[in-house]
Amino acid sequence: MSVLSLLRRLPPGCEDVFGVSEIDVVPSQEIPQDLRSTHLQHSEPSQFWINAIPFPSLRDNLILMADKYDTHELLLDLGLRMYEGFDDLERCGFLVWDNPWCGTGWEVSEGFVRRWGFLLKGCQEVVESTNRWRQIRGESQLVIEI
Repeated sequence: MSVLSLLRRLPPGCEDVFGVSEIDVVPSQEIPQDLRSTHLQHSEPSQFWINAIPFPSLRDNLILMADKYDTHELLLDLGLRMYEGFDDLERCGFLVWDNPWCGTGWEVSEGFVRRWGFLLKGCQEVVESTNRWRQIRGESQLVIEI
């Protein structure tokens, strides 16, 4: 079985949960460009889930600002607060409209910007992708101070 090197970043013992006994790591040149590790990811320890975000600058911010956010709250927003039970103002997360490994398919919600906008500093590609999807729907551009 060949998998992205993301599985190598899981905590020890988690391979069993996925039923993977041997992992053939994909050569780095075959990993989608948006998911390739940054220099910071190679040099600094980080949470494994950060590696699944297809915005290198956002991954670096998440590593550099790890002491500035509550991981549990952030993951809750990314995973649950985009769905039923939350109104539009409370929804905090990303929408993925295309291949999840390609940043151009991702859109950040207004709620995410309100709550977690400080993490988007220098993340121009997040702003561009978000506003492209909003334009497709005929919505006004989301102004994100980066």
